[in-house]
Amino acid sequence: MRTGAYIVVLLLGVACVILTTSLILIARTNQRLQIQLQARQQALSQGILGQQAQQISSGVLQDMAGAAAEDAEIRRLLEKYGYRVASPRPTNSAVESLESKREDSTNTVALKP
Repeated sequence: MRTGAYIVVLLLGVACVILTTSLILIARTNQRLQIQLQARQQALSQGILGQQAQQISSGVLQDMAGAAAEDAEIRRLLEKYGYRVASPRPTNSAVESLESKREDSTNTVALKP
């Protein structure tokens, strides 16, 4: 083999080794950057989704609390998971009877001018 061809082949071999090494280093750097980016995206999506979940869950809990006023099973379910629900709302007839009892029990005195 001639020395000129030998030098060209040697230079091409060295260039291949250098390019392969640089390709490996770039791939490792890209992999680290991708891991960092995924961690940031996950933290961001958890923050956004967490806020949305809180808004949705508070709305659902309010609706369930409203339904629990009339349904004892829903009230027990909410209490099972630690949510306190106010006692059921009195019906219209119960409210009227309470108001009439108040009126009967109070002594009203009519003042004449």
